[in-house]
Amino acid sequence: MDAEINTQSVPFSLIAKVMDDMPYDIAVIRLDGTIEFVNRHCAMIAGCGAAELVSKNVAEAGCPVFPWKTELEFSAFAEKREEWKGELSYVRSDGSAGWGMVHLLPICGDDGLVTAFMYTNVDITQRVEAEEALRKSENRFRSILQNINEYIYSVEYV
Repeated sequence: MDAEINTQSVPFSLIAKVMDDMPYDIAVIRLDGTIEFVNRHCAMIAGCGAAELVSKNVAEAGCPVFPWKTELEFSAFAEKREEWKGELSYVRSDGSAGWGMVHLLPICGDDGLVTAFMYTNVDITQRVEAEEALRKSENRFRSILQNINEYIYSVEYV
C-alpha cells in the first residue's frame, strides 16, 4: 500500500529550503513569464542573486539556462501547457559553454488548470563533452583503419 503524503501538513518554508539546497537549477515561472522562484544554484549560474531574478520576466532575466530568449517564445510554449524534456546548450555567466537536461513540468492550481511551470536543469556538460571526445576518438581510429595500406586479419583460436 502506497503511503500518500499530506502536502497540507508540510510547511512551505521547508519545501522552499529543500528546493533552494538542490544541486541543480530550479525555478517556478508563471504563465505570463514572471519568475516566481529560483534556487541558489540557478542564480549562481545566472551570475546574480536570486532576488535579482524573482519578479522579472523569464525572457528579460538574462539567465543563460532559460531556453526562451523572447517573451513571445515563452508565450508560445506556455500556451501548450504541456510537460517538456530535452537537452539544451547555453553559455554560462562566466562565458563557458554548458549543457543541461531541462525538464519543464506544469503546476496545476486547485481547479486543475495550469498556473505555472516548474523548471529544472541538471548540468550534463561533462557527459556531453565525454560523448564528443569518444566520437572524435572513434572517427580518428576509423580513419586510420580505412586509410592503412596493409591487410588486417582477426583470428580467433578455439
